[in-house]
Amino acid sequence: MSSIQHHKQVPCKVTAYVDEGIKELVELLNTFDNVWTTNSCESNEAEELELDESTQEWATVTMFYKPLIEYNPKDSAEFADKLARVLRESDIWHSVSLEWHNAGCFPSITLKIPHCQIKEATDAFSFSRSIFRSIPDKSLLYCPS
Repeated sequence: MSSIQHHKQVPCKVTAYVDEGIKELVELLNTFDNVWTTNSCESNEAEELELDESTQEWATVTMFYKPLIEYNPKDSAEFADKLARVLRESDIWHSVSLEWHNAGCFPSITLKIPHCQIKEATDAFSFSRSIFRSIPDKSLLYCPS
């Protein structure tokens, strides 16, 4: 009979390969408290969306946000709302969504912005970074059974 040990896990920022055009945005998002990115793409031609009567390629970053020992999905929703608010106030087209997956206890957050506005979005988040401060993470990063 084997038993699975659950060790306390803590956030660790690691080096990963990302598309060159979205590198600064991904690096910045990973400096925010309790955020870790899991996937990114600087543009996806197959996922073109219409914006203001023109077609744009969208850059995408998927991340998780988990700040508290007693996690509440509202935490992710509030973080996603902050992302959207900064982009809205900076007149940057965007889509911010939360998605729950079969294996996850907390939702992923997907951020989409036009490829041509990656730099503007990075600058907006950098300028507004103080609103992304939160309680230091002391949580376990696995789902309790």
